[in-house]
Amino acid sequence: MSNSNQGLDLGDELNLYLTANGLKPASLVVLDPLNFKEGYGIRKKENYIQLRGESDMKLSSQDVEDFRKSLEGSGLYYNQNKIENRQIYNEKGKPINSEWILFQVGKDEPSLKRLLDARTDEETGLALGYPIEAVKAYNKQVNNEIRNGQYFQVSLAKAKKAGLEIPRWLAYISHVPEELDLVEGKVSETSQILGEKYQSFVRKNNPTLAEKVEEHFLNRPYPSKWEKNPDGSYVFVFK
Repeated sequence: MSNSNQGLDLGDELNLYLTANGLKPASLVVLDPLNFKEGYGIRKKENYIQLRGESDMKLSSQDVEDFRKSLEGSGLYYNQNKIENRQIYNEKGKPINSEWILFQVGKDEPSLKRLLDARTDEETGLALGYPIEAVKAYNKQVNNEIRNGQYFQVSLAKAKKAGLEIPRWLAYISHVPEELDLVEGKVSETSQILGEKYQSFVRKNNPTLAEKVEEHFLNRPYPSKWEKNPDGSYVFVFK
């Protein structure tokens, strides 16, 4: 996709690339002024974003139109949701509003319709191409642990603490595997097969994107301490 990275974070850029190439049936991507390289008074320093302006951040109509044209030029089908707002703070500590737009994108018309018709988390996950085991386990307790983003984070942190190498294919999936115990070597086969499939394709066809995705994933912060609640959920802190 041309200029597909404009206004998207890296995860959305990856998912959109996989959808445009038919590997994922659909994706949810957010067009966000904070992810543009220029034009919104943003200064990026290391892993931090500094906002210099004092006015509310509004997506320009041209940036939105350019993104729509990029989707159409790639043969993708999409639905543009209404503009949403959230409160953020500029570098002086002043609160300002920043708007963003969610796009539902399908590789073809039936895939988009399936995503639009989804009414539950399970239906949405399947429409996005996640393994059925992962979808059914999401936000549920399995082996005394709730399968959610915190479970994913702690699983990686446990492997890091044990001195294990984090598999790079994990950088390519946007779901929580039904099983992710790297220390014990228990990993959902369906998630691994899917992640390795995505990894192989992107490495071969877009090595620049692959390098960015893997570097970002491996350099992410890991929880330094964590604790499991009675309900199987985790709380953790970073250094």
